[in-house]
Amino acid sequence: MLKGRTTRLCNFKHSIILLLSFIISSCSGNFFDTDSKVVLKPTNYSQILGWENENFLNSIEAFAESCAFVRKKELRTEIKKSNGKIILDKGDKLLFDSLDNHLFDVCLLASSKQLNTKHERKTFFEDYFQPYLVINNNSAHFTGYYEPILNGSLTQYREFQYPIYGLPEDLISVDLGLSNSDSKNQKLVGRLQEGKVVPYFTRSEIEDGALANRGLEIIWLDSPIDLFFLHIQGSGRIILEDNKEMRVSFAGKNGHKYFPIGAELVRMGEIEKENISLQSITRWLKNHPKKVRKILNKNPSYIFFRIQDSVLGGPKGAQGSALFPRRSVAIDSNIFNYGYPFWISINHRGNRREKILETLVFGQDTGSAIKGPLRIDVFLGSGREAKIEAGTMNNLGQLFILLPRF
Repeated sequence: MLKGRTTRLCNFKHSIILLLSFIISSCSGNFFDTDSKVVLKPTNYSQILGWENENFLNSIEAFAESCAFVRKKELRTEIKKSNGKIILDKGDKLLFDSLDNHLFDVCLLASSKQLNTKHERKTFFEDYFQPYLVINNNSAHFTGYYEPILNGSLTQYREFQYPIYGLPEDLISVDLGLSNSDSKNQKLVGRLQEGKVVPYFTRSEIEDGALANRGLEIIWLDSPIDLFFLHIQGSGRIILEDNKEMRVSFAGKNGHKYFPIGAELVRMGEIEKENISLQSITRWLKNHPKKVRKILNKNPSYIFFRIQDSVLGGPKGAQGSALFPRRSVAIDSNIFNYGYPFWISINHRGNRREKILETLVFGQDTGSAIKGPLRIDVFLGSGREAKIEAGTMNNLGQLFILLPRF
């Protein structure tokens, strides 16, 4: 049985100490224990490098997208504030359940104000949000992701042999928090077999035909490599043969733990660790077509998709909001709730040149590989240029979270 352990908040001078201890179960039966001591240290905007130079373009629009999904919640724990410190009696995400009520109020204020100029937007965030530096034993780790644009067909023929599957009707997801508050945000994913919940099919089993002939195929692609990386990115635009476009977005996953195939290629001695990138992995796969399936199946996680109603705007993130390039990020949703503003500061080689990325972003998405309080995946947009930049982003830096003042 999955057991969560109560997270405690200890009072340190001028800082918030969150003891985040939780055990997450994958439906394959594997358990892993993540203990993270997270310090949320109050700071001020004058101490945030780049804040004064931020243009705030699309910042209110991205925030408004998140606000559409923020809801009042039952206040499950009292938030105590003393000398700039937040003292939490219990629970990791209970902090954010309580703060969501304040975030909801800030959302209402944003919708009632004229926030058109840089100054108005900057002042809004400064007035209603308190910045905290997120600290533990490591620096923040930033990667990038993008929306691929792929060739596809609504029917299986010729080169189009690799299906994008919709959500299977026999996949079940049990919210363990409904029966045990200590297991909040933990889910058991599987399928029923002879009256018992068993792990859902792995990537290898699905590739061997476990879902074939069930009418789950929504689009067919012409490359197993493209299909695999579509799973990694979580959404994509598909160009059909008549040049019409469709967009697919995340609908669910099989519950198995994500395994990075790049780590396997490094272990095999095929790619040097310092040379691992989206581009180097893709190049290796294309140069070793007979080994593609074996390597891809090292990752048992499998993603299911739905057809998005419109190709206008950005793809939908896990929160349900449209994603904005360089404004939307994927976070660990077992730690943070969606919708909160963050400030990121990283040195990044983008499109073959070094640059500093310092900007305001919003937690609107998540991903199988995004685990821990200092793990952030930045949405970089759609198409080839975004793919190139995402493939090179793998950097350390600083992370701030902006919590609503109350």
